Amino acid sequence: MNKIVEELKNVGTFYIATVENDQPRVRPFSSVTEFEGNIYLCTRKSKRSL
Repeated sequence: MNKIVEELKNVGTFYIATVENDQPRVRPFSSVTEFEGNIYLCTRKSKRSL
C-alpha cells in the first residue's frame, strides 16, 4: 500500500471517477496519506470559484 501512496503523491493531482444520481463525475484529488494500513483521500466541502 505504501508504494501506491508514494506514487499518488508523486503525480500531484489525480482523478477518481464516481457516480452521483446516476451521472458520472470525475473528481480531482491531490492530498493522500496512509494511516494504519489504509489509504485516505482528503476532500473539501467548499469549492474555489473560478
